[in-house]
This record gives sequence, structure tokens and C-alpha cells, in this order.
Amino acid sequence: MMDTAKALRAPVIGSALAAILVSTSMSPAAAQTAPWIGTWSTAPVGDQLSETGTLTLNQQTIRHIVHTSIGGSTARIHLSNFYGTTPLVISDVHLALSVSNSTPETVTGSDEQVTFSGAKSVTIPAGGSVVSDSVAFAVPPLGDVAVSLFFPGTTKVTTPITLHEITDQLNFWAAGDVSAAQNLTALGSADQFYFLTGLDVQQSQASGAVVTFGASITAGDHSSFLANHRWPNLLAQRLTSAGLTIGVLNEGISGDRLLSDNGPFGDSGLSRFDRDAVTQPGVKWVVVSDLPLNDLGGQSTLPASQLISGLQTLIAQAHSAGLKYICSTMTPWKNSPAWNATAEASRGQVDAFIHSAGSGCDAIVDQDRALQDVDDPQLMLSVFDSGDHLHPNDVGYEVIANAVDLRSFGALSSSTPLIPNGTYSLLVH
Repeated sequence: MMDTAKALRAPVIGSALAAILVSTSMSPAAAQTAPWIGTWSTAPVGDQLSETGTLTLNQQTIRHIVHTSIGGSTARIHLSNFYGTTPLVISDVHLALSVSNSTPETVTGSDEQVTFSGAKSVTIPAGGSVVSDSVAFAVPPLGDVAVSLFFPGTTKVTTPITLHEITDQLNFWAAGDVSAAQNLTALGSADQFYFLTGLDVQQSQASGAVVTFGASITAGDHSSFLANHRWPNLLAQRLTSAGLTIGVLNEGISGDRLLSDNGPFGDSGLSRFDRDAVTQPGVKWVVVSDLPLNDLGGQSTLPASQLISGLQTLIAQAHSAGLKYICSTMTPWKNSPAWNATAEASRGQVDAFIHSAGSGCDAIVDQDRALQDVDDPQLMLSVFDSGDHLHPNDVGYEVIANAVDLRSFGALSSSTPLIPNGTYSLLVH
């Protein structure tokens, strides 16, 4: 039995509140003038093809299932060959509504062809990326969209390739060019996104997008598979329920660090901040959270001053681009394999900087306070702990989402409660 007094020490909102759906209808003129806003994104990393199972990317179709934040009536996608060493050919790209995020089946009559400068095929140079033409397509808010890519095999794909791993989402591949097929006879499935890095919409009612920028906790590691219980997904639900049309873009990479590259786990937060945060379509806010924990993990003696300097660099970069920077404290992690007393002391100093008057933070998400055990503040409260004492479970991720003050986005009255009265919707008593 959980300690109810501890768990309910701060009011939270349940994600089971009825969503206030935003209409995707828009006149043609409005669609042409509305800004592009990201509704879904993922951060690319470079990895070896041999680590992705039996996928050969030769005369095969990959169908990705992406979960949106906001809707719109016009869409476009982003493809990346950022880590590739040879040109990449992709053809016959399609968008369709997904029947379910656990199946490759799409909704009858929803399929639309995607083109690139009017062509059905595109060659992406090594290290490059492309944005598709706009396509009339009704993207649902908080819904699932299938993005199908055909790899004709005209160009050999060499390692490393550009992908995103550990997605808690199934994506499917099948033989031949079946991008337009309503269902696939899948050869297999994978927990990766290949070359696909973004889905944008034109939405005249949107206020902008918020980028959640971090490591595995931002990415949603240890949340329920196929459930979209990452905290950025749950934040998108809160925003929609509050009547705010704000895209939420998840740019978390498991294992990523703030200060140094971490091999296949991704470039450092400092080096990828411009690509993955500042230049996202419609971005107005960025939340930076759990990256420094990976700099501190293990036997690191990295001084807090270096982490603080790194965060100050990101804050200045965001402000220079006209963005609001929402700081986040680091989650409690005592008893996790990477914890040690020296690293804990640095975590405390970094969190103290975030709370200081001169930090430059435009707002704060206090993940530390939201998740800590009040009897041992260095420890995550057990009811929020996935079991490894580092990553939250679904309830813990909901608590993080609920710790975001929606007034930070400038659209609510200062008298609006931080969190309306409610309960942990995901908590089983």
C-alpha cells in the first residue's frame, strides 16, 4: 500500500480529463498563411545497421507510427541523413491515419502521397536533411499518424545510419513498395524511427511549440510500451485540456549528456541544441531537464561549475534566438547504479543554481521536489519509481507533466491555479 500522505502532498491533474479537441478545419487561405508548427519530432542519433535486426533497407517499406500533439489540415515531414556517409534515396512516401499504434493498418481513405519539390523520390546527401512539400492532410490532435517510406535500393545504405532508438513504439517494415497499402504483411517490427525526424502542421490557432530537450527521462524510458505515457505526451494532453494549442516536441535521447558526446547515445546537448531545439518549426519555449545526470553518472568527479556553465550557454543561446528557457531540476536518483555521493553533491549545486535569482531561467519545472521522498529527498518516492531508482514509472511521468506550470506559456491568467484539483489518473490504489 502506498503512502497516500506523501504521494498527495501536492495536487495534480489526472490525464483522464476530457480533452478539448482543437478543430483541424481551416480554409485554404488560412492554411497558406498559418505558420508551420511541429506536432511531433524525435532526435536523431548515428548507429550501426547491424544493431537493427534483419532490416536491410533494400526494396522495403518502413511504416512509422507517430503520436501527435496538435492537429492541423496541412502537413509536411522532415527526413534526415545527418549521420550517413553516402547519399540516401527514399521514394513513394505516404501519410495516413493509423488504426492503432500497435498495428501497421491505416484508416480507409486517409492515405495521401507526399512529394519533394514535386517529385515522388528524394535523394538526401550525406549529412543532409530535407523537408517535404506540404500536403492537404487532416492531422488529428493527440492522435496516431502512419508515415510510410519506401527504400528502392538504388543506393546502398552504409553504416552508421540516422535513427532514433528506444521509442516505446512499434514501427513496421515489409517487402516491396507498399507505402500506399492499407495494411502490411510485415516482415518485422522495430523500436526505432529511421530517418524520420519530424511532422509539422499548419495551424492558425497555435501559439507555438515547446521543445522538451533532455536524455532518457525526457525520452520516456521505462514508461509503458505503446502507451504514450512519456511526460511530454502527458504535457500535450494537459495543454489540450486547458484549451492551449501548443505543439510538444520530444527531443530526448537515452544516455545523452550535456557536455560531452556519448558515442551511439548521441551528440552532447551543447552541440545539438541548435539543431534539435532552436530551429524546430514554431518553437517558442524549450524545457531542458535530465541531461546533466548522465554527465555525473558512475565515478565522475565533474564539478558542478562545469555543468552550470553548460546550462548558462544553453540559456544564452535560447534567449538569443528569442525563446523562453524553462529550467528543470534533476530527479532524485539515490540507489541507482550510477549514483555516488560526489555526484549527488554536484546535482544539489546545479539544482540550487536553477533556483537562484540570477540563473536566467524564465520558469522552473521542479522535477526534484515533485518526485522526491520527503523522508529522504535524495531518493525517488517508491510509488513513482520504475524500479531502477532513476527512471520514473507512468505515474512518475504524469507527476513531471503536472509539475509544468502552464502559466509559463503566457496564455493563462496569473490567477489560474498551477494544477487544478485532481488525482493521479494512472495510480492504482
